Amino acid sequence: MRVLLVGIYDTNAVSLAPRLLAAHAARGDYGESVKFLTREFSIFKDEPEDIARAINAEGADIVGLSAYVWNIALIRAVLPLLTGRIILGGPQVTGVETKLLAENPALDMVVTGEGEQVLVDLIQALCGRGELAAVAGLTTREFRNAPAAQPVDLALIPPFYGDIFRDHPDLGWIAFQTSRGCPFGCRYCCWGSSRAMRYHPLEQVLAELEVILAQPSITSIYFCDSDLLLNKPRTKIILERVIASERNVDVRFEFNAEHLDDEVLGYLERMTSKEVNFGLQTTNPAALQAIGRRFDPRRFKENFDKASARFGDRITIDLIYGLPGDDYAGYKASMEFVLTLGRIGRVLTNPLLVLPGSEFFKERERYGIELGGRDGFAVRRTGTFSAADMDLARALSFWVAVVFLNTKLRDAVTQAAKARGWAVTDTLLAFADILPPELKPARYPDMVPSERENFRQRNAALARVIAGYDHLVACFVEAFQDGKTGDLADHSLAYSDQYVKIKRFIASDGA
Repeated sequence: MRVLLVGIYDTNAVSLAPRLLAAHAARGDYGESVKFLTREFSIFKDEPEDIARAINAEGADIVGLSAYVWNIALIRAVLPLLTGRIILGGPQVTGVETKLLAENPALDMVVTGEGEQVLVDLIQALCGRGELAAVAGLTTREFRNAPAAQPVDLALIPPFYGDIFRDHPDLGWIAFQTSRGCPFGCRYCCWGSSRAMRYHPLEQVLAELEVILAQPSITSIYFCDSDLLLNKPRTKIILERVIASERNVDVRFEFNAEHLDDEVLGYLERMTSKEVNFGLQTTNPAALQAIGRRFDPRRFKENFDKASARFGDRITIDLIYGLPGDDYAGYKASMEFVLTLGRIGRVLTNPLLVLPGSEFFKERERYGIELGGRDGFAVRRTGTFSAADMDLARALSFWVAVVFLNTKLRDAVTQAAKARGWAVTDTLLAFADILPPELKPARYPDMVPSERENFRQRNAALARVIAGYDHLVACFVEAFQDGKTGDLADHSLAYSDQYVKIKRFIASDGA
């Protein structure tokens, strides 16, 4: 029996799920009769027909695909083109298992929750060593079983990063997870399927980290834990190992800003990370209550100021628009809070994505949530955040992103607001209003896309602005600086890393 596990992700990246599942399942009790294979595809470069052709050429009896918000639409297009028995798992299947089976005739089974033990039990059943209908976490058209009560023991997950780099020796970016679970309970998410934290054994984490750091091609590591600072003593050991390697690698991880302290900031300062991210999301009390988060503005500001003194433009902040309990005025106030904090490198904005299995998804009617598209994960409107509000939030987010592409223009907008006694957001929107039509997109995109088409829409909108950025700066100088260029005289020397990255994206997709 040949079992092919498929990841569909970014270009020149590797999905962890297929590799991890294959490594764990290969230890199952099926003798020599089962072979596990993995394949990687790109949501940007690979078309459905090409993906299906490559998968079918493997001649696998079972094909398992990991579904996420960024690839579920592509997976739907691939499914009817596949041969063999098809299994779907991943975060995008929880709570919609029977719907997926009904809408996709080529799909045979759906796995709910963590897949390691489910895959082992499933293969054993197909080998005649158990009943398929008894496999916990498995749904077919004949039965639906709840996920297993006991998740896999993380100590049993074998090392697999060596296999990744054997097959992909030129990887520059890699994801790395040291724990599962999330204690915060945000109602739009179901990270880790549980609020209970579980940790991979530290010695295993350090051994895998050594493998990653030994790769000369690696320039960036993303620790994809829900919050790496939940266990600070453990995190300090991990970060110390990265520092001791003396590798020039960018390290990014999620954390609650309230967990920062001087010692952690000291570790970050000793690293070469290009970005320190604060996941703020919103400052609106009603929205915070709706999503189940807490926010202490005083403590946040204190920790931000400490980080800003050390990292300046390396800081990025996340905001979400479309949250229940929020509206455009509340989102604009959250943006104003961010823009007046001090120097930051970027504001990452995205519409609320409601993951299947989350409370918001289950209680869509209660919160007035309407989701867009057939796969329905991006919010179109809520009971408090109208569709018109969403359009206004996109426009504000777009122009924030545009001025942050150039540090000179970013600072000039802030200074102009201060000189006039205006809000920074109002100054920015007033600036956007005077720009000629050729610099404005026909439709404002989401700035942190979730699917391939969203990326193309964003790149097309930014391409118009980037092509005319000198003209855009000239418009600002004329309207807000009385025609005096001042610091903007040498703005061409102040483009951000994100500007360079966006230009590369635009060139790659022909926008």
